Amino acid sequence: MSFWENSWDIFWWFFAASVFFAYLFCVFAIIGDLFRDQFERIKSRVLV
Repeated sequence: MSFWENSWDIFWWFFAASVFFAYLFCVFAIIGDLFRDQFERIKSRVLV
């Protein structure tokens, strides 16, 4: 393999890993937001 082919493989791997972690971050942010809203409603009912 030449240097540039190997470099593009490394670049592609980092790009794919970054997209995967961004996807996980978005999924957990959405799930966390849904549960946080539910928790806030429960907490407001208990305090009032």
